Amino acid sequence: MTPVSFLGLVLCRRLAVEHQDILRKVKDFRIQSAICNLEADREVVEGNVAAFIQCLGLASQDDSAEHALEIFNSLVRERVPGALQHSLGRLGLRYQTVASMSCVFLLRPFDTINAYLHGERQFRSIVGEVVGSWTLGLATIPLAVAGVLYIAANRPAQRLGCNAFTALLLSKHTVLMILVFGSWYVCNVSIERARKRTTWIALCAGIVVVLTVATAYVYLHPSLQRVQRPSIGGLSERLQDGGGGQAAGRDAAQEADGHAAEPRVESA
Repeated sequence: MTPVSFLGLVLCRRLAVEHQDILRKVKDFRIQSAICNLEADREVVEGNVAAFIQCLGLASQDDSAEHALEIFNSLVRERVPGALQHSLGRLGLRYQTVASMSCVFLLRPFDTINAYLHGERQFRSIVGEVVGSWTLGLATIPLAVAGVLYIAANRPAQRLGCNAFTALLLSKHTVLMILVFGSWYVCNVSIERARKRTTWIALCAGIVVVLTVATAYVYLHPSLQRVQRPSIGGLSERLQDGGGGQAAGRDAAQEADGHAAEPRVESA
């Protein structure tokens, strides 16, 4: 299992490189530095973005286009990292993605159910098979993948070879596999013992709970590196203020068309 998972570690390092590259580009995003397929269209595109920011009420009509573009840059750097984390997960893969790859283990209990229906197995066998297989597919393997992704994110651009870094990476990976699959092995042993003696049920349940809580913590816990929110005058609050933003957008659009803004009556 360890050699195969080490091959997965090598592949995950490529994923980590792409993931960190995306986050770095978003962190340093500037629309002025973005690549434009047709350079002659850059002025038109940037003008539309500036007009969009002004229509949202995030910049006034008196502000320069460059100022509006800087507000747009700050908006991207503030909002996109959270959207990426929601889409890709904190480690580069979401729990749903990893669990779907290991869902084949969820089908293993059906063989035991078939044997039970033919009178060849007891009902306790079904319970034990469900607990063991589902713990493997929904907790153990996702936890192992999360650990591999975490290890792979350590200097992913560093080339592997006969050096100290590769040896350290391999040792971390081996310890991870021993801990994760060792706990799963102990869980299976306790399940087998629990079928015969109920005193083992508590140990089995405890191991399952620990694996489940650890998996939930790894995938659901927010990132330790919080997104730095730039101070640009309450940008998030102004975007979330649907009524005010829409009204400001209408006024800006009317002013852009050469019409006076209609007076608004505030309701009590």
